[in-house]
Amino acid sequence: MTDVAELASISAAIHDEYFDLDRLVHDADRSELRLTIYPGRYRRVWLVETYRPPVDPLPTPLGELVVRNVVAVTINDDAGIGWFDVGGLAFAPNTSELRLWSSVPLEIRVHVQALDVELVRS
Repeated sequence: MTDVAELASISAAIHDEYFDLDRLVHDADRSELRLTIYPGRYRRVWLVETYRPPVDPLPTPLGELVVRNVVAVTINDDAGIGWFDVGGLAFAPNTSELRLWSSVPLEIRVHVQALDVELVRS
């Protein structure tokens, strides 16, 4: 099981990194969701730092975000762009819902029986 501090640590580790929504895997038989996280392309111009999605050939992934005890997954993809940055992760214990959002219009809501989230490093 994952506690709030562990979830905050995972969220901080993947903040501003990237994932391809088309590579999200929801295995209903295993009650599991998997999402590969990639480092963004970093660029510094003057005092401004920017991050961009990775390009082919893809870099080595940072790791795989694994969510267990998944009951249902809802994806609201208003942008429809494929690659997204990770804005953060948050858990609402009253609804048993884990939320992943991006800085562009995308939200993934994962209803779970119990919070069990892991970042498996590559």
